[in-house]
Amino acid sequence: GTAARVGDVVRGLRGNLQSLGDGRYVVRSYRDGLNAFDAASNRRPREDLPPPVRGNLVVASVNVFNFFTTLDDGNVTVTGSKPYGADTRAEFDRQFPKLVRALVAVDADIVGLMEIENNFDGSRDVPTAIQILVDGLNAQVGAEEKRYRHVHPGRDTLEDGPQAVALIYRPAAVSVTDGSAPAVLNDAVAMSLGVNVSEPIFDGRGTNRWSLAVSFTHGRSSANITVAVNHFKARSCNNAADTNADAGDGAGCFNGIRLRAAHAVDAWMRSAPTGIETGHHIVLGDLNAYAREDPVQYLVNEGGLVNLEPETAYSYTFGGHIGTLDYILVSKSIMAFDPDAHIWHANSLEASILDYNLDYNRNSGYFNRDTPIRFSDHDPALLGLTLPVNRDESETVGDQENTSGKSVGSTNYSFLFLAILSIFLYA
Repeated sequence: GTAARVGDVVRGLRGNLQSLGDGRYVVRSYRDGLNAFDAASNRRPREDLPPPVRGNLVVASVNVFNFFTTLDDGNVTVTGSKPYGADTRAEFDRQFPKLVRALVAVDADIVGLMEIENNFDGSRDVPTAIQILVDGLNAQVGAEEKRYRHVHPGRDTLEDGPQAVALIYRPAAVSVTDGSAPAVLNDAVAMSLGVNVSEPIFDGRGTNRWSLAVSFTHGRSSANITVAVNHFKARSCNNAADTNADAGDGAGCFNGIRLRAAHAVDAWMRSAPTGIETGHHIVLGDLNAYAREDPVQYLVNEGGLVNLEPETAYSYTFGGHIGTLDYILVSKSIMAFDPDAHIWHANSLEASILDYNLDYNRNSGYFNRDTPIRFSDHDPALLGLTLPVNRDESETVGDQENTSGKSVGSTNYSFLFLAILSIFLYA
């Protein structure tokens, strides 16, 4: 698309200065074409592909931007909630292939997902959003060793809201650890761990999403790693009060409930929630907190996790300011596996007009389904690990790296299967 990006520069700006009444000002052009953005001056060029990730196990945290198969056109989800995703079939047909293309490019072995429709009941006539996504992804990756499977969380829904977190993985790379079971973190579990839930942390409206933990065994090393995917409460101030009100410190609203979620996640991970005792922990997801704010600092300082992202990292833009809300935090034992952390800036600097939405009569001509750019509003976080392989495994040099930076455009993806799925869903 040709839409301006965060960081593009206007030289010789001309227009009328207008006050917004809250200490902010805008310059409004008084003639079309008077000002133009200079994209070449942007110090952060567009990243059409993810950075290459080093390692024999790649983990990703991906916000899927409300991927729902229940359209927001008067329908309700299986939890009785208003859907958050595509309003129309036309929007879904824009969202689905772009999201699949992005996940193909990410090319990770384990992917934590946020903002997917809260429905894991595979017994219904219409496939769930997570199954549709996995089927669409598998139709594009081709080779058996690249195919994905989703983890059933052990229940048909996580809490009673519209959204949930989820995990998908490649059985050729990892398996769900024998003797383990997926675990969820809600208020009942938190209370059993001694966490104060007199004010709800995970249950009910205006709280954090339930967290999901799964233990995986890496096929080439036999190492067990427990991965927890999280989605903490958003920063907007609807119905915020008391400890959740905006303290004026830059943390926005609901810092208190996000901090309590961090306390609960720490206690939960220490309890071996999946039934597998392992010191190798990965806590990932959209924490809705910047790196120096209380929730992340608690997980690092009290929880003993390591934030591999540099201070200059960013994964989200709000009000023209960039910062990181998306993380892959690791236990100190993971540091022995030569961690290689990146954020793929596919979304945060891009204009919203490039995404799947058709609200407000926006110009649909900016949309490009042939690129993953602006498949979400959050950037994916990526982590590569190099685990020592089993002695009896022979491997080539080429096998030792997972190169996530493969060009999506270099492969002839027809996306015919995606169209067939879409027709099946909404025929």
